[in-house]
Amino acid sequence: MGSDLNDSQEAAVLNCISLSKCTHQNTIKLIWGPPGTGKTKTVAMSLFSLLKLKCRTLTCAPTNIAVLEVAARLLGLVNQSLGCGKYGLGDIILFGNGERMKIDNYDDLVEVFLDYRIEILAQCFNPGTGWKHWLETMIGLLEDPQQKYSTRDDENDFQTFEEFVKEKLNSVGEHVEFCMVNLYTHLPTSCISLEVVTDMIGALDLLNSLKSLLREVGFANERSQLVLKDFLRKLRLLRKFCVPNLKKLEKIRKFCLANASLIFCTVSSSAKLQTEEKAPLDLL
Repeated sequence: MGSDLNDSQEAAVLNCISLSKCTHQNTIKLIWGPPGTGKTKTVAMSLFSLLKLKCRTLTCAPTNIAVLEVAARLLGLVNQSLGCGKYGLGDIILFGNGERMKIDNYDDLVEVFLDYRIEILAQCFNPGTGWKHWLETMIGLLEDPQQKYSTRDDENDFQTFEEFVKEKLNSVGEHVEFCMVNLYTHLPTSCISLEVVTDMIGALDLLNSLKSLLREVGFANERSQLVLKDFLRKLRLLRKFCVPNLKKLEKIRKFCLANASLIFCTVSSSAKLQTEEKAPLDLL
């Protein structure tokens, strides 16, 4: 348990955790105290513990400001504990009216805001312009760059082979990186394994190494070729990872809510959850 909690705060957190294990009765617990006694801090630590336990929890407050405050406290704890990029944020959702929440003023909270997440995942899920397309495009480029060079657009006739490879690696690489980073940031951990995330991060490191080597020593250099082969091997491994076959935004919304561990919203917004297809919630 966090060493900066006092005895009563720690007891409240442990009480909350014990409730998550209780399935035989409905119970209400009250965390109370004068202003400045750490109620929000205690709630945030409780939620952090429930997140680790994968206990599906809905957190509500009467106002947007209160919801944002609790979500921000929780994210502060989560961001300190993240090990592989931002893998794990996909288990947390904040939803509501973005304009009323002024969500654009909260950089960290935007990453868990449902509307933003839906837009990002829709791009990654798109079979023609998303993850699968750019992964196969990069693999095709690395497997036979000479063939891709010989069949390039007429408008690029002036390019040398080296220039072509550098330009393609940069342009396709941007899309590959966008998909990888956003998939392991925004997908729930139940839908993307730590093994896949580790492979993605390793692939991105190799991509950056390859781009540096092409600038420094050129494509034909032995070091460049070794890194290219390692990068290609990682990408082929990632073919086994498939994103959900979801095209409509509403289906992506339901997918995100059904697989989240922690959901934040106002009391009035929580009524919208009644219409969603979702796994049952454990705690409120």
